[in-house]
Amino acid sequence: MSKHVLITGQFWDTEFADLINQLSAPTTLIPCERLEGLQEFDREFGLVILAQNRRESVSQKLVDQIAALTNSAPIINLLGSLCEGQERSGTPLQNTIPVYWHQWQGRFDQLIEYASQAKSNPLHTGFVSLEFLERPQPRIGISALCETQKMMLDDGLRAFDLDSVWLEQSVWNGMEPEPLDAICIDCDSHNENLAQRLTLINQEYSNVPKLLVMNFPRKDEVETVKRQFGIAAVVSKPFSVSQLGHALSAATGIELVYEPALPERFRDRSNPKVEVANKPLSPTPK
Repeated sequence: MSKHVLITGQFWDTEFADLINQLSAPTTLIPCERLEGLQEFDREFGLVILAQNRRESVSQKLVDQIAALTNSAPIINLLGSLCEGQERSGTPLQNTIPVYWHQWQGRFDQLIEYASQAKSNPLHTGFVSLEFLERPQPRIGISALCETQKMMLDDGLRAFDLDSVWLEQSVWNGMEPEPLDAICIDCDSHNENLAQRLTLINQEYSNVPKLLVMNFPRKDEVETVKRQFGIAAVVSKPFSVSQLGHALSAATGIELVYEPALPERFRDRSNPKVEVANKPLSPTPK
């Protein structure tokens, strides 16, 4: 398959610009209006990124035209913040692979993985990567203000066979801080309470990569926490195991191997042989 990528749609939007700039594969950027009436391309494209900054800003007709021009190359529908909730109350584009801007780390191989999984098995989002290097088992800190949220993150980490420690419980028990490879921090939104938590965590773990898991992050919030508190990556809730793995790997450089056996409550009860790996990890207790 060709590694040349076609990028179209609202790729000039600030939510997409940094990600597209990180893309290492050869790319061609073509505005939507230039695609109208086009009969063929002068090259083969192996992948299409269709950037959409708000609901209904891209038509199904355009998607169908792109599919015809590219011989049905996989189309990644890169969605901005204003597209949140589109699957519930909007009109999702057919024959595309929806990926929100905060789910993508700007890597070409991640997009290929999304495309391959969508084509081969819509229930599978296994994180494909290299074997663990010979090194001590990574240990990940979890910062969460209640046990339910802690369990949500712990379940995601266990899918990669990662050990975790609950930072708040360690403080309550009077335990000394221990060496950590990374810290996953759960929060609802960017506010004063979060700023105080991040300040305290940075005082104890200044050199440890930190990943923030928050509800529907906005571009300005992401930029603020990265700039002010050194957050390496932000993941939106609800998230899939694969999304957590990609962000953690990008933040730490740790090569992860996805273990498909999920906790019992995330299994597809209608078919016990199928592990629903892309089912969002919900903070709501059963």
